[in-house]
Amino acid sequence: MEKLIKTEGIMIVNDKPGKNITTEWSLEGKLADSRDLMQSIIGNTTDAIYIKDNSGKYLLINTATEKVIGKSAAEILGKDDFYLFPVIEATSIMDQDTEIMKSCQTKTYEEVMTDASGEMATFLSTKGPMFDENNEVKGLFGIARNITERKELELNLANEKTFRGNINISWRRGYTLR
Repeated sequence: MEKLIKTEGIMIVNDKPGKNITTEWSLEGKLADSRDLMQSIIGNTTDAIYIKDNSGKYLLINTATEKVIGKSAAEILGKDDFYLFPVIEATSIMDQDTEIMKSCQTKTYEEVMTDASGEMATFLSTKGPMFDENNEVKGLFGIARNITERKELELNLANEKTFRGNINISWRRGYTLR
């Protein structure tokens, strides 16, 4: 049975029953301070941050991820994208994840998916592989920022430039607008 652990806005799953993973993660001195700083950043950012295993199941999410998806950590952790998104979106996301893990390279790109409100949203996503102690890919991390509003502003600006360009062409040719 998996156990959910919540620490400063970060939810993780212990997929090793009977094993106390908190002792594995507790470090001394500067390492502990570093961990605390990372937890503070992950827990307080407005960007969705997550870690998936190599089969695409969520192992760690932050509260921003919960808000984007519209589900609690208990509903997300241990699940893959087919549980969270429509089939076409889930297939696209998981195909991109597989490519990142195969290439062993971090990539940043735009990703369009359905958000918690049911609306299509554009995210600037950075994903990269995570490695085990043998340097084998064990999953991936992701950081996603909602850029939907910015994309809409860019589109409106482009439409306005096109409209103004058409007016200038009409004006040069002596046409009048009515």
